[in-house]
Order: sequence, then structure tokens, then C-alpha cells
Amino acid sequence: ELIQNAEDASASEMKILYDNRQRLLSQISIPKSAPYTKYFQSPALCVYNNEYFTKKDWDGIKQIGQSVKELDPSKVGRFGLGFKSVFHITDFPMVMSGEQMLIIDPYRDEAKCCIVFDLKKLSKYKGFNMTAFMEAVGDLFGKGNTILQKGCFEGTLFRFPLRHTGTNLSRAVYSDDKIKNLLSVFQQEASVSLIFLKTLEEMHLFTGWDSMRRGKPDFLVKISGYEECDVKKARKEMLSTVGHLPERPIERRFVLTIECFEEGFLKKQQSWIVVNRLEGRSDASRNLVELSDALHYLPYVGVALPYNLVDSFVGHIFCFLPLPMQGLSMTNLPVHVHGQFALSQNRQHLKWADVLTHEKYKEKTVKWNECLISETLPKAYFSLIHFIVQQMQVSATEQFSMIARSLPDLQSTNDHFKACVKHLFDKLSSFPFLWTTNNGGRWISCQEAVFPIFDDFGIYQLAEIQEVDIISLMRQSITSKLGESRHGIQLAWPRNSQLDENWLKSVWKFFTHPLRNIPKDLPILPQIIVNGERYLHTIGEPLILQEHNRGNISAGVVRCLKSMAIVVLPKLPVYVTNHPHVMKSWIELPNLDGVLKVLADVNDRSISNFNDKVQRRDREELVSFLGSHSSSSLTRSSHWNRAKNVLQRLNIFHSDNNSFLSINEECRISQVESLPVPLPFRCLTCNTGGERNLAKSLGAQQMELNDTMEYIFEELLYDSFYNDVNNTNVMKYFMKKFHQFKHSEKLMSLAMEISFVLDGNCQSRRPCDLFDPRNKLLLQMLNDCRKFPHSKENENLDILTKLGMKTFGSLSSGEVLETALDIHRRSLQGYNHRDLLSQTTALIKCLVSDQTFLQNGVKVHACGIILLSCRSYHL
Repeated sequence: ELIQNAEDASASEMKILYDNRQRLLSQISIPKSAPYTKYFQSPALCVYNNEYFTKKDWDGIKQIGQSVKELDPSKVGRFGLGFKSVFHITDFPMVMSGEQMLIIDPYRDEAKCCIVFDLKKLSKYKGFNMTAFMEAVGDLFGKGNTILQKGCFEGTLFRFPLRHTGTNLSRAVYSDDKIKNLLSVFQQEASVSLIFLKTLEEMHLFTGWDSMRRGKPDFLVKISGYEECDVKKARKEMLSTVGHLPERPIERRFVLTIECFEEGFLKKQQSWIVVNRLEGRSDASRNLVELSDALHYLPYVGVALPYNLVDSFVGHIFCFLPLPMQGLSMTNLPVHVHGQFALSQNRQHLKWADVLTHEKYKEKTVKWNECLISETLPKAYFSLIHFIVQQMQVSATEQFSMIARSLPDLQSTNDHFKACVKHLFDKLSSFPFLWTTNNGGRWISCQEAVFPIFDDFGIYQLAEIQEVDIISLMRQSITSKLGESRHGIQLAWPRNSQLDENWLKSVWKFFTHPLRNIPKDLPILPQIIVNGERYLHTIGEPLILQEHNRGNISAGVVRCLKSMAIVVLPKLPVYVTNHPHVMKSWIELPNLDGVLKVLADVNDRSISNFNDKVQRRDREELVSFLGSHSSSSLTRSSHWNRAKNVLQRLNIFHSDNNSFLSINEECRISQVESLPVPLPFRCLTCNTGGERNLAKSLGAQQMELNDTMEYIFEELLYDSFYNDVNNTNVMKYFMKKFHQFKHSEKLMSLAMEISFVLDGNCQSRRPCDLFDPRNKLLLQMLNDCRKFPHSKENENLDILTKLGMKTFGSLSSGEVLETALDIHRRSLQGYNHRDLLSQTTALIKCLVSDQTFLQNGVKVHACGIILLSCRSYHL
């Protein structure tokens, strides 16, 4: 609902925050004088988009009062009866946009449940707790602090304090685990959520307050290269037209790439071939136009095909956003389909009629779905195939592979979508979408094609043997003599096989003279191991030479590559290298560029195998090889960006606990200087310059000494990682190097809050809790060792002053009054007269030297007490 709200507002950016701070108040503890404080509690779910609410939006959301007043939770379905769905998780929603803030109280009657505040006048509203308000929104997404300055919130913010106990509105309680599960589901669906939207370009997810404060989302999904590609233009063109039924149909086709990042690292990248179509009156049936006018729906549809083969792909239904994922496909189509469909009330399904319902008794919404699927959707589907044939800038083989993946199986297609498939096939019957390599290669239609289908009566077709037939026979020979070759698994090649080296030479001669394309899955590439074992590989596997006249890779690096299912070939026979494509396209040279290229396609399983099994020395050799090249050499490689994603996940960097870590696990490199305490976090130690260079190239950050000290100080203040001994050692180190740290404002402010200075009773105190003992008047007047540093601290008094130790000028009226009262109390208790006389004399000198104390409320009390004390001592 909230994503759709951002899309409808034409927002390009959306941010979601789980404010996990524990700031709960019971209904009893909320003061009657500040009744709105409950709207600013945490934990809460916060959703931001970068567009403003319009007057229409404000008016629309206020209509919620017409049904909320009944306090009937059954009226809020799981997937959106509009904005009311937020009452599943909260009793007290808040919306802020532009110069207004709206809070909704479902416990009030209809006329009063929506309360509007002017952001410029917040402090003037009776019962409005400004402190609670600013604690809730002051730091949100870098926008909150401008509220008080400008009286305006830049964008739109929804804030929903989570229901932590059952109420009259709902018994549903949203615990930490439950909200995290909700966010997890969002992450799973986010990678496809942007496909058919018109304006949203990226969505950020912060799973806690700390990640939001750092400005680093835990999860980010966005359209890649949005400004540089035609996607932005195509989406905007569709946006400008979607709003009315045009005279002529409008269609836009493009390739869309969506990237998903977790904690700043690219985790998934998927490209889609997308077609969006808005039917025009000129091409629409009369029935479709009448239904569009009656229902105020638009015949707007879309189709999306994965650019590359995705094994786990399941075609799904979208109504701008995906309908709830249910494991099984709702369509059994090999593409995602989108349409402005009529949905069931719970938004989980399209509206359909019962099987026995007569046509004339069908609801208009059901007829609308049937028309959209049978008339408009096939046109977009056909346009997708047309786009692949006519405009995709890839080889014909790749184009036909895409087309083959896009073609639906009529028999397995869901019954509701069979009409779409039948109309698609009608359109394809005369369109040249089949590729043949005959006659130099060309696109042909089904009517021109001859398919190798024979009947059961032994009637065969004789034909001149073609290249494809020879390759098919090769494949059959390999399977029958050596077994079936599976991609990524080497095929044993025994020396006594009928398919000997002479046979292999003839195979390579066939592909070399004249030059022919070799199928990527045909195992004809020989590998001869030192111990005499022989194997055949396909050119589709990741392949690299171990030695070449331009260089070599060490045995340790070879073992690393082999652990990731990369084939390292020691030497190739001449009959193989005679093929001009072998060294140019299929097998990489043993240099930096070659290693990066074979690493670029390593899969998750191979990465896990490397991390689990590779020996320490081999990891160091791989790092040494890569780190010996400069950062510019690494990044200049055309394979760096993809190889980088793999290298970031390999445990190849030394850590502070003598193990190996990946950049994804820890991206901080410890400073060179040793510290007197252990670090409160894991980090990379990077024993050599090459290792440090590689880590930085992969995104690791060099920790400076000041940064490290900030982390240590925060641990001292807020956590229990360090003990008292650690505390003492850290602060001694800090004082020793104070000249180096004093220019860091953050370090200084943190140090001021740490209790490390011993007072006269040897208790640790903050510098700001103590007075400078070099002022004799202060020593004489206060006469309390607990208020001054221990004599052990004398050598650090100048530094302590800079850290907030109080001087005579810092003396407050309250402290003067407290001293006077202490003199009086002690005089009544019979303390030593000489000591009290000395303290009283110092106090009077203080009052004489700075008479502002007598103007600040101390005058009456202090003078009376001093006179009484003076009489007691016959002064």
C-alpha cells in the first residue's frame, strides 16, 4: 500500500526504517497534558518518499474516519483496503508532508479522528510534547532537523508506532521478530517490485535506527544506470499517457536492469526485457472500450522476460506491484505479466467467474479481466518477441535462445491465460521468429520451417547432411563411448578409448577448416594431467592456462582456482591452438586480466568450497598475485566489476584473530600503530602492502587512529566490552598522545564524558566533575577532596582543563550557595573553628571578587549564613 502510495505520488525514491529504539509508554503513563506523545513512541515503522502530499491526498486520507470509527479489525484485510491496512500494526498512525502533519485517533468519533497540525506552529499547540516529537523524527533520513527551521518536511513521512499490547482495535501485537519477518518478505519481493512501476527508481531499507543514522541502508534495490539508459525516458512517456484512453495505442519497449545491495555490496543483478502497452480506442474492441468507460479502468498491460536464463524463474501476475507470491505460478507462463486488472477484495487474486456462470451474468470486472488477457496482453507479448528479433543487439543464437525461453506451453498454461497464448500463436504464425543457420543464417516463420518430426510407421526423410547433423553425431559418439557430459564436470578420457587422439584431431580440423562455431557444451578440449590422467572439457567452462610465454601462475594460485571449479590447463596441443578463437575467446592467458575473467563467473557453491577448503598458504599466494598489481591496473580491467563481487566474498584477508575474513564480513583495515587494548570489533590486519592494496581496491576502508579511538571511546561509554584496567590503559594512552588527538572534536567530546580522572578519594570522575586544584581560593573555599583531582593527576592538569575541568570562572551560583550551607551545617556540628574560619574567609573573598553571585539568588541565603557563621566565631 505504501509503495503504491509513493508511486501514485510520482516519487522516485522511497525509504523504509524499522525504528527499533525502545521508547514505550503505557496509556496510563502518558500525561493528560501531553496526549499526543503516544504517536512518537518506538519501536515504529517509518516510510518516507521524496514527493509531497497534494490537497487531494490530504482529503483522501481523512476519509478513513468513515469506517475506522467502528473499531472493527475484520474490515482491514491483509493486503490493503487502502490506507486502513496500517491499523494491522498500529493504533496511532502519523503522516507528515510539506507544512502539515496529520495524526489519526481511531478511538474518536468520525468528525474528530483526524487531527491536523501546522508544522510552523507546533510549539504553540496545547498538549504537544516537542521533545518527544523531535526524538521521534528529528534525525529521520536527514530531513527531520529542517522541520523546526523551515516549518516544512521535505517529502512525505508515514510513522506507525507498533502495537505492543492488544487493544480494542486489534489483538494483533507486532513483536521485533514479526516486523523483521515482514521486512524479510519485502526484501524477497523487492527485486521485482520496480519492473512495472512508472516513477519509483530505488527503495532503501534500514532494519534499525543505527543503520539509518549511519546513512547506510541494510538493503537497497534500484534501477541500474537509470540516467544513462532509455528506460527513464520510456517510463516517463508511459506516465504522461496513463490517465486516459488514447486514440492510438502507446507502446514502450526497453531493457531494465535492477540491482539489489545488502550492506552496501551488490548481491543480485537481473536484467529484464520489458514491454508496456496502453491500448488505444482505434485498436480496442467495442466491448473493451465500453468496459473501460464503465469501470474507469485503462487497458494498460506489460510483459517482462529475464534477459538471461534463470533456473528458478516463475512467471507471476502484477498489478503494477506483484500480487502475493504463492510459490506456484498463477499463470504457468515463462514471463511476468502486468495489467490494470480487477482484483479480489483481499488483493491476492484476479477476479474470475465460476465455471458454471453464464456469460450474460458475469460481473463487469470479470469481463474486464477476460478482455484484457485475450485482447491486449497478447499484443504486448508479441511485441516482446518482435523486439528481441528486431532490436536486441546480441547474436542471432542468443536472440533465438531468448525467444525459446519466452514461448509458453499451451497445455500447461493456466486456463484463464490460455486465450492469451492462443492469440499470441495466431500472431506468430506468419512472423519470422525462428532462426536457421542454413543459407548463411536467417529468420524464418513457422510456415517456412521443416521440423524433424517423423511418424511411427518408419517413414523417414532423406536429406543432405548438414553441419548441425555432424555435431549431433559427435555428441552421440561422445555420450555412447565416454558417457554424458554435464556442464562444469570434466569427462574422463581413457587412453584406450575408441575416441583416441586421432579422432580428436579430426574433430578440431572440422571446426578449424573452414572456421566453424563450436557448441559451448561439446566436450572436446583436452586436459592432460602430469600423472597421466586425461579429461575432456567444454569451452563453456571457465578455462585458463597455467603457463604461457607471457607469464604463469603459481601452484598455490592454481589450487585456489581449481577449488572454485575453474579449469587450469597446463598445456594445449597444436591442433587445438590452431583454432583462432581458442586463445582469443575461450581460454584465458595466465595474467591479471585472465584470472579476473575466470573469477567473474564463479558461483556461490564454488565460493563456499574455497572458503572451507583452501589452505592458508594458497590464500596468501592468491592475494600476493592480485595485490602485486596497482589499484589502477585492477580497476582498468573490463572484468573487474564482476570479479570484484566474487573477491569480496572470499576469505582471503588476515584478521586480528589469526583467521581469514572476506571484505563482505569486515571492510575495515586496522591502523598500523599498536594500541594498549584489544579492538572492540573484528578487522583486517593486512600483513603486506599488496594485501592492503587489494583490500582497498575491493572497498575496504583504512582505519585511521582517530577513527579507531572513537570506536574505543564509544565502547567505554556505552557497552561493557572493556574492563577498568582497559579503561585506565586507554586513557593513559590518550593523555600521552593528547597533542595528536586534541584536534578531533568528536574525540574530545567523547573523552569529556569518560570517568577516568581520580579524585582525592581515588574514585574515577569525569574531568567536568572536578575543579582545578591550582586555584588556592577554590581549594580553600570548597575544602572537599572529592571535588579535585588526586595529586597523581597533577602532570595532566592542563589537558584536563581542555577536557572540561572546572576553573574559578566555571563556578556556579549553586555551588557557592552549597558551600555556604556546608559552612553553616558544619559550624552547628562543632567542626574545627580554624578550618571553618579559613573556608568562610575564602567564600567571602569569592563573593567580593565576583559580585554576580550576589545577583543570582545567592545573596539573601549566603549573607545570612555567613553572618551567622561569623557570629559563631566572634568575627
